[in-house]
Amino acid sequence: MTTNFEVYGASNLSFNRVYNSLDKYEGPLSVGWRNSFEYKLVDQNLYVEVWLSTGYKTTFLRNPDDSYSPPTGSNYKLEADGGSFFMTSSDKSIRQRNAFRI
Repeated sequence: MTTNFEVYGASNLSFNRVYNSLDKYEGPLSVGWRNSFEYKLVDQNLYVEVWLSTGYKTTFLRNPDDSYSPPTGSNYKLEADGGSFFMTSSDKSIRQRNAFRI
């Protein structure tokens, strides 16, 4: 991971980028590059795919009650509220602020 800039204050802000030669996704920084502000969610009806800024992809299965089950061993939780999805991690490094609206 490469940090391009950081701003310190009441709320720290940084822009990071990471390259993965196996990632064929072409984002705003070109093929294989992702940045710390880039998240992607695709609702496939029976499941939801989420890509994090690191390029990590995880899939949540939709349950009959419209809740979501993470993959075995995952520390992520996905919730839906209207047209928004909220993902949290058990260590709280990812919180509600990373909301996806579709």
